[in-house]
Amino acid sequence: AGLTMLLVSCFIISCNGLVKFSSDQWCPTGKPSPNDEIYVILGLKQTNTEWLEETLLAVSDPHSPQYGHHISLEEMVHFVHAYPEGVTAVKEVLGSVGIVPEFTLGEGFAVAYIPVSVAENLFSAEFYQYKHIEDARMIVTRSKTYTLPHHLIEHVDFVAGMSDFPAQNSHKKNFSGNLKGIYNDTTPDVIDKAYNISGYVSKNSKNSQAIAGFLEQYFSPDDLKSFQTQYNIPLKPIVKVIGKNEPGDPGMEASLDVQYISSTGRNVDTWFVSVAKNANGKQEDFMTWLLELINNTDSPWVHSVSYGDYEKTIDPKYMERVEQEFMKLGVSG
Repeated sequence: AGLTMLLVSCFIISCNGLVKFSSDQWCPTGKPSPNDEIYVILGLKQTNTEWLEETLLAVSDPHSPQYGHHISLEEMVHFVHAYPEGVTAVKEVLGSVGIVPEFTLGEGFAVAYIPVSVAENLFSAEFYQYKHIEDARMIVTRSKTYTLPHHLIEHVDFVAGMSDFPAQNSHKKNFSGNLKGIYNDTTPDVIDKAYNISGYVSKNSKNSQAIAGFLEQYFSPDDLKSFQTQYNIPLKPIVKVIGKNEPGDPGMEASLDVQYISSTGRNVDTWFVSVAKNANGKQEDFMTWLLELINNTDSPWVHSVSYGDYEKTIDPKYMERVEQEFMKLGVSG
């Protein structure tokens, strides 16, 4: 009877005021295995967030004396970091159930894979597997409600991976590899003339750039080579792939992204940073992508991100924290 009631109800998710989300697009299909793991992110409260925003505006304003005076991520953690008492509390609470979390640079985030049975006891939760009523491929493990342990409430901004139900997004568009007709009138030659970069080729081996890939969007190295050959662009493969890529299943977005960044940043080492899993449903997992960059201090200085979320579906606390992490990247240059 309880399961039947869940099937027809509108889920109202609550977590001590931290997360509030409602959806009637998800139906429970059963209980997950107690040993199944959920990926939980705890966003710890940070110091000097006002300084972070002020500094970003200052180093980005050509009229500011601080313009261009960026600081590294390693230097930034001296100003913006988790409160030590918050880090201690998270370690103690998770450690009490045998979970050792990993922390990002500055300890602003604690991440952990937690077995369902452990998470249910620790967070007073009850997890079910849910399927989207319009897209059966969208399956998530979530709890309708949970309670943040008392000792963590004052230290945590938000929790992701527990009760944040997804919102449906458009389906992936595949790329056939056929270049004809794809680019219409916006070819590399047109871009060269519009921005007066005809003939430009990077000669500095330290230059680098990166493409962000979300929503199971992948690229084909063979398609990239064909594109570069067709438009007389220096042949330059992607030098590093972080995360998942399936060359045999290229997507339209990722294909265009890697091809056109190679046509403007010619002969520049290019990374493909892929986050295949989704957050907030079939939406981009910006948080995981940001954590990857913040923890990888050798990443390129230029990142192309041609994705966006549906703002009204995002928890304000989560959104605010994502903005702070973007600010960190901006302050670092």
